[in-house]
Amino acid sequence: MGCVKLHILDEQYKRTELKVSYSTKELTPIFFVLNERRWILIKHIDPDGRDIIFITKAGRYQYTLQGTLMHTKTGAIVDPSKSTIGGNLGRIVDGYNKMLNSGDKNYIHQVTTLINSENVHEIDATRIYGDNSAILPGSGLTTIDDANIKARKGEGVGTRAEYGNLSNGKLSSGLGKTNFTTVAHEVQHQFDFDQGNMKDRYDKNGKPIKGNDSPAEQRAIKNEDFAREQEELERRLKY
Repeated sequence: MGCVKLHILDEQYKRTELKVSYSTKELTPIFFVLNERRWILIKHIDPDGRDIIFITKAGRYQYTLQGTLMHTKTGAIVDPSKSTIGGNLGRIVDGYNKMLNSGDKNYIHQVTTLINSENVHEIDATRIYGDNSAILPGSGLTTIDDANIKARKGEGVGTRAEYGNLSNGKLSSGLGKTNFTTVAHEVQHQFDFDQGNMKDRYDKNGKPIKGNDSPAEQRAIKNEDFAREQEELERRLKY
């Protein structure tokens, strides 16, 4: 259901009943959504969330189970492979699509769980974040500080993804990487945050554990393995 519903953002359409969605739920009224960087005004949004949202220079796009992007304002479908609305957009979507089409039950479960989650998972495709990618807790109505508190308690939270330069085919260790392997790594973090599996990400002082000592990173590296096998790349044994 999450892949076909249309978010109505235009004031002039707020009383219009559109027959493009399987959802019959009422849309919530105006509110402000706070993330770690800025306030975003959203006039109407599905109250269940249930989205992987790509933030681009041309607006917000909803990732669908068909592997396409739908503009949350106009309903227009975008072919990410031919789009110029985000420097990393096509490469990131390619990674998600390969997970959905991999035939691997774990990968398919992770991506479909994120799409159907009550948490919102945002992916910032407005720019490329250096050479490294990161998944930050907190999106939608949850600030990054509040999300960290919830995650430390084992509660599920939404996330914000910031992807580095995916056109560079090497990790800092010198191992090869692809869109598929990078996204598979980061989706494990998204999934763990969503499912409340990130208690072990933090030390006794509430600070994130970094590098090879992090159980969260160990899970993400393990999640890469199938993708690396499919791409005929050497296994990644450490962070």
